[in-house]
Amino acid sequence: MSTTHALVRRCLLLATIFLAVVVNAGQDRDHAPFSKLVVFGDSISDTGNLYALTGGAFPPASMYVNGRFSNGSVWVEYLAERLDLTGKMENYAFGGACSGTASYVSFAYGIPGLPGLKTEIDMFAAAQGGRADPRALYIVQAGANDIFLWADTGMPMALPDFAAQVAANVAEAVTRLKQMGARHILVVDIADIGLTPYGLGSGFGSLLTGVTQTLNGAVAAKLQSVSRCHGADADIFSIYGSLHVIAADPAMFGFVNVTHPYLMVQAGDPDTFLFWDGVHPTTMGHATLAEFALDRLERLYPQLRHREHQPACAGGEKD
Repeated sequence: MSTTHALVRRCLLLATIFLAVVVNAGQDRDHAPFSKLVVFGDSISDTGNLYALTGGAFPPASMYVNGRFSNGSVWVEYLAERLDLTGKMENYAFGGACSGTASYVSFAYGIPGLPGLKTEIDMFAAAQGGRADPRALYIVQAGANDIFLWADTGMPMALPDFAAQVAANVAEAVTRLKQMGARHILVVDIADIGLTPYGLGSGFGSLLTGVTQTLNGAVAAKLQSVSRCHGADADIFSIYGSLHVIAADPAMFGFVNVTHPYLMVQAGDPDTFLFWDGVHPTTMGHATLAEFALDRLERLYPQLRHREHQPACAGGEKD
């Protein structure tokens, strides 16, 4: 993608971006820019951890690139580049991770012991001696795999109870990071599963959207409650909202197809597709989401706007 095209896309993004939900906007904004980026999450943010842990089994190299669940770099890699933190990212995200200790990949493929979000936090605490760099930016992202696991096991809990459990798990992750010294935490909400090719093709798109909204609402409310009671404040970046903005006007962001995965079509330029498979974005989709995330951070940390930086170019690690 040319620099000019990237700059145009960036301007369009800034013209249409929305303000995501704020959960007690964090303190100490003077500490930005950040010392490093520390990532916890699932396949949307995994940069090859599950691939390495399973000996290259997941995701299969025949359909995915360099252990990413996409055809190239994922959004946290583009975000690190835009924050001038290339080479300063610590990634604990594993594909399949649920918000607690469970893994959907463990359930679906019978591979025991794969990490969930809680396990990822444990891994970080062990590696860092229980101390978190107060100048780092921490990404906390989970919940989609909880929905898949809940559905595939026959919805064993009522939706309100299920949502409360996921919200408690995410809030616990935030609280633990705060207790270790983290000061800058960005919680990523759950992308609208009903909007994905998987959701659209399932015949249950509206139901999946409703479930996603319920979980996102529960997480936001729980984080507000925890912040009031324990000071474990965090901000929210809405991938849910970002994808809806893109889907509402795909051409504005350079996309032609936002309803079918490239892996199913396998025709045309993959950079014009929002989705690579049924639920995961293409690397261009990830690059676009990173621009939304950067805009969110610039609203939270205005001093980031004064840095000299170039727009991220999608297509990294495609070979």
